[in-house]
Amino acid sequence: MMENTNKIIIFGASLYGKVAFNVLKDKYEIVAFSDNDEKKWSNSFCGIKVIPPDEIKEFENVKIIIASQYSRSIGIQLRELGFSDIGIFIYKDKLVNQEEYHGEYEIIYSKFGNIFGNVKLDKDSIVKVINNYSNNYSQRKTRKKVLFIAYLFPPIGGSGVQRSVKFVKYLRDEGYEPVVLTVGKNVHNQDIDKEMLNDIPEDVQIVRINDELKNIMELSDVEQQEIINLYYGVVQSEEWIDKYITIINNDTSNVRSELIPDSHIYWVNNVLKSIDYKVNMQEIDLVFTTGYPYSAYFLGYYIKKKYDIPWVMDDRDAWIANDYLSEIMWFKGKHATYDLEYELNGKMLNEVDCLITMAEQVSRDYISKFNINKEHVKQITNGYDEEDIQDISSTEKNEKFTLCYNGWVYLDRNPVVLLKIINSMIEDKEIDKDKIQWVFNGVIQVDIQERLISEDKFNILKFNGYLEHLDSLNIASKSDALVLWGGIGEGAKVMYTGKIFEYLRLKRPIIGFSTSGGVFDEVFNATKCGQNFEYDDIDKIKQYLGYLYGKWKNNEIVCVGNNKEIEKYERRNLTKKLADIFNDLLKN
Repeated sequence: MMENTNKIIIFGASLYGKVAFNVLKDKYEIVAFSDNDEKKWSNSFCGIKVIPPDEIKEFENVKIIIASQYSRSIGIQLRELGFSDIGIFIYKDKLVNQEEYHGEYEIIYSKFGNIFGNVKLDKDSIVKVINNYSNNYSQRKTRKKVLFIAYLFPPIGGSGVQRSVKFVKYLRDEGYEPVVLTVGKNVHNQDIDKEMLNDIPEDVQIVRINDELKNIMELSDVEQQEIINLYYGVVQSEEWIDKYITIINNDTSNVRSELIPDSHIYWVNNVLKSIDYKVNMQEIDLVFTTGYPYSAYFLGYYIKKKYDIPWVMDDRDAWIANDYLSEIMWFKGKHATYDLEYELNGKMLNEVDCLITMAEQVSRDYISKFNINKEHVKQITNGYDEEDIQDISSTEKNEKFTLCYNGWVYLDRNPVVLLKIINSMIEDKEIDKDKIQWVFNGVIQVDIQERLISEDKFNILKFNGYLEHLDSLNIASKSDALVLWGGIGEGAKVMYTGKIFEYLRLKRPIIGFSTSGGVFDEVFNATKCGQNFEYDDIDKIKQYLGYLYGKWKNNEIVCVGNNKEIEKYERRNLTKKLADIFNDLLKN
């Protein structure tokens, strides 16, 4: 480790490099930036010159610190240029403001050698992991207990958490005792919402196991061997293992070319090594796994094998079946490990007793692609909890016509479209610039927020950042219209967004954006809660927005919705559907 100098070169003249600069500038002498983008060479970044990678060798007694999401490929590149002991900058807090960072960071050092270069398939160890030494299933206690595996669970917050929390909250009413297995300490920058802990019955058993892998380069030889064993135990193919190791060491696209299906396979490995000491598996009747992260499905696979109990896979984020996630979520193209993950997913589905998806079209995709028995595939959407909403409705007129968006803004969601429409309506005197505001409750991807700010000609935007769940609902309930972003393209037609169901219950008009002919249209048509638009339906969007603005000007509070259709998505009703699935499996 190069600790004999305080001089550093930061590799990465982009947002993350700017973060590293602001964190490290008072601790090191930053002599240069470097980057692979030749357009940046010889220019200034953060007041420092940007140099080509091959000019780094002209500096003596200097550390190289990589500040980029492409740290592995850059590290391999630098290693091939003759450098060693290269540092990787890891910022542990959220990227909220580009200028001021005061949170924790770490610099880890690596020689960037081959990952899994020393592993040998240890089939005896694999047999030990999945060996069924628990054949007394029929003699277990008659009480119905479900091992409920959800990595995302309070105090972690966010929309992906609510589904699991509400199932756990209401499963006892349906005759099931959940034993929750989740993450403890972790190094991933998760939102925190301690308020959600209030939804969990106090005496529910919660088992927490840490997940502390920050970078793949930190894996010990033993851990690398164990993870390869986990893969092989599912795919049973040395050819698959060879392909994976080749990709992970040679692919430089940085598109899903590291641990698959995600880095939480490290956590899965820790769980499997300790679960016998953490949970009394003799009392467990059934195992339930929900993803994301998709690595959690490995736990369902191995626990079913080892303890001979039914396994329910809740694939709420559609790992492989939906092409939308391949085309949009993974950078508009099948990622480097797509075929390998496809095979992994298929092998697991051969063992699943029930697969739960969020939409019928996703179920059809799975049945078609993997030849699954359609009787083993069920649908349970996300929903709303009446207890969260029943006391927060408002009938007072807002001082300004108020739009509200709850949740994350990222990837292909494009709120700038609506902002430009509002700007146009203000310029045409259709809306008074002093009588409208648009509130965002949630985390916004930095580059998207920058674009919004740059287009906010009339200062109508308000960013509240991440709020606890009930606080965000309270603000949304007082709004005059709720904004909902969906995806673009055929694959997006089958993708619900979790917030839609709480929006429905709030009974405020929804302005939806998604490819027409999909689930947004279906839900809006059934519930009468709003309208869905293509992103380029400018005239229709203006017309609807003008209609709602006119209602506000006339002191009319617009409440919408077909109660009978909306109530289908209440969390108690959805949990009953889950319990019915459990009951059917335990009858067999």
